[in-house]
Amino acid sequence: NACAPISPFAMNVQFFLASLVFTLIVWLIMSAGSIAMDRKACNSPHTILFLMNALVFSLGCAAIGFFIGRLVKSQDGLAAVCNVVALGSSFISGVFVPQWLLGKTVLGIARFTPTYWYVKGNDIIARLASFEVFRMKPAFVAMVMQLVFILVFLIGAMVPRRSKKVCA
Repeated sequence: NACAPISPFAMNVQFFLASLVFTLIVWLIMSAGSIAMDRKACNSPHTILFLMNALVFSLGCAAIGFFIGRLVKSQDGLAAVCNVVALGSSFISGVFVPQWLLGKTVLGIARFTPTYWYVKGNDIIARLASFEVFRMKPAFVAMVMQLVFILVFLIGAMVPRRSKKVCA
């Protein structure tokens, strides 16, 4: 790859686009499976909002994965970092324990993870009794916060890195 006739930036964009395609395919499969299990819920505004939130979170996971892949070069290191990031953010963000049971300090730290905003968005969507824009606004704010994380991780991943190019 280092000897390819395209710029490192273009190569990174192509790698990320490939990650996005894979992410969208997986999201579509998971969404189709979810809808197939409960067909009458597929027209519900709740379901549509849950699927939107899941899509944004999936894209965020792809961005984090791309960022980690650019930083960590060894396979063993990559597996370790991915486990720590995925499980660590899940534990402190309310995936395994409801957010209302977590302490203020833990939630304060968790706010700096996209997982926190995904869980918060799901909690807000689940409590919606009506779907006026002002009631859905907090859920959209949670999705926008995830989009901000996507941008931050993409910008971080696209920063040029110094590396030795060895071409034969």
